[in-house]
Amino acid sequence: MTATYDLIVIGGGTAGYSAAVHAAEKEGRVLLVDAGPPGGRGLSLGPKGLLNAVMNPVSPESLNGWNEIKTQGRDWVNGVVRERTARLQEAGVEVVQARGRVVSPAEVQILEDSGEPRSVEGKAVVVATGSRVKSIASMPFDGEWIQTSEDIWDWRELPQSVLIAGSQAESLEWAFVLRRLGVKVFLVHGESELLPELDPDLLETCEKTLKKEKVKILLNKKITSIYKNNEGLDVALDGGVRFTVNRLVVCGEREVDLEDSIAVAAVPDRGQQGEVLVDEKLKTTVAGIYAAGSVTGHLRCRYRSEEEGRVAAANALGKKRSLHSQLVPRVLQFPDEIASVGCNLEMAHHLGYRGIEGRGGGEGAESGSNNASFFVKLVFEKKSREIIGGQAVGPGAGDIIEAVRMGMRKGQGIRDFCHFQGDGEPFWGVLREAAEDGQRKVSELR
Repeated sequence: MTATYDLIVIGGGTAGYSAAVHAAEKEGRVLLVDAGPPGGRGLSLGPKGLLNAVMNPVSPESLNGWNEIKTQGRDWVNGVVRERTARLQEAGVEVVQARGRVVSPAEVQILEDSGEPRSVEGKAVVVATGSRVKSIASMPFDGEWIQTSEDIWDWRELPQSVLIAGSQAESLEWAFVLRRLGVKVFLVHGESELLPELDPDLLETCEKTLKKEKVKILLNKKITSIYKNNEGLDVALDGGVRFTVNRLVVCGEREVDLEDSIAVAAVPDRGQQGEVLVDEKLKTTVAGIYAAGSVTGHLRCRYRSEEEGRVAAANALGKKRSLHSQLVPRVLQFPDEIASVGCNLEMAHHLGYRGIEGRGGGEGAESGSNNASFFVKLVFEKKSREIIGGQAVGPGAGDIIEAVRMGMRKGQGIRDFCHFQGDGEPFWGVLREAAEDGQRKVSELR
């Protein structure tokens, strides 16, 4: 059997798009199969479009118009779709808008709405079909009172009050969006921290932002009962807390979205939550089949999905590349940028490093920001002086963390960051300030 394509990608979300473009840039012949436009569920149904709209309204009055905000948000999403479509064309990726079903590592069925299924042949397959919000057993979705966060775009009008159940980055973003639009928001999470994987200082910034917006945060609380009444939903939480909301939005755990994308004979091993099991090269347990993105079970994160797509594509083309999760940044727009990469000081200890932390900023003086929360933290290994992580909040945080990520890849140390030269933006001075603080602490320990 002669392979028609070097790589066939199933799913056009962040991971699938990244895999397809990367493989095509390496001169592979690539086919991308997805029933929808490039971007996937995360782009079309996630909060980013509406988040952009509420932070950059066309006019102050537009925040009072739900349909106007939705239109502005959808325009932003459509702009990203156009950019990705153009990039796929530029890279030479062949795109088929249909459902794809993996029959074997060498064969994929194209399932179009009209006509008979047809088969295409390839040398390898990347499955990147994403994930969807998982329902809570005691609170089944009814399409009206209890919905997923992905239903918000379809709301004809805004409710007066909403309870958001679950804690992921998107939960916080949705809470921010809805509160900016005048909705009374309750954010409920059964654990003691909203995002336990986040650096404590970054998490504190997130919580302060939500509290400033008057989002009611209820931690260590689980929903014990829900009853419909004339006003909406009567909700009871642990500890006897009760209140009424017009709608409950579930935005917590996610489940893998394979949707019959892999034939029974070709299904790789899966984990307890249904995720596709992969190794550090994104290989599944079936030779020739790779998986990338949240279908592998990780929290939905644009930067991780992009990197997984690149790694999966490279290995599918016969290269040798591994996923280094510590080099994958995390960036939230909330509304200022909140970004991190590598480990923080506490994590460094658990990973066997002897960490030194340098801090810069905190008053906004050197950053050019009026945000007193603006800061940069750099974590270095005490003995080697190499950078092993960084966290930043405020304008330019994403750029700072990208510089830290590159420094980690190159094995750069404290001195490199003390003399770091940016593009003239004032926030680079805060980066140097953090490095100089780390240098002082190292000197004091000698």
